[in-house]
Amino acid sequence: RPQLRFYDSGDGQSVAALVRKAAADGAVYAIGPLQKEGVEELTRTADIPIPVLALNGVSSPGKPPSNLYQFSLSPEHEAAEVAQKAWDAGHRKALVLHPDDPWGDRMARGFLQKWIALGGQVGSVETFDRNNGGRATSISSLSAGADFLFLVATAEVAREIAPQVRTSSIGDLPVFSTSHIFPG
Repeated sequence: RPQLRFYDSGDGQSVAALVRKAAADGAVYAIGPLQKEGVEELTRTADIPIPVLALNGVSSPGKPPSNLYQFSLSPEHEAAEVAQKAWDAGHRKALVLHPDDPWGDRMARGFLQKWIALGGQVGSVETFDRNNGGRATSISSLSAGADFLFLVATAEVAREIAPQVRTSSIGDLPVFSTSHIFPG
């Protein structure tokens, strides 16, 4: 059974210095940091003495250090996984409906980048305003001819949108979404 030691990277200390200290204390690998700033610091560190599994991901120019591994559950990655699942299920033309906000934009961008890279086609991409009833307009403007809908929504918003989708021209399409649609 491994022994665990905890080093607090949230108090302003250098993450690279904490990793070196953990290695000096006998650690054979490290898990963390969680904050992007700490991961960015590690990407700029030339020599990381032990393997580090960072619990976030950053994109940095150049090759990251050989002992740095990034594991991220970012919205973009999850949306890309949905694209892969839809592709694997045999779908080839997507409709995308997402909130008109930074989170919705990130999710749609992550999905679309992967979908297009796979060779998928996009029928239309529409946004909705979660705050002022713009949902019906967005749904009615989605074009038919696709074989599934990628819906970016929380569980609460999805419950409000679902009846509108079912009664629209795209009502018989399968709907794919991310874990955000599940209330747990």
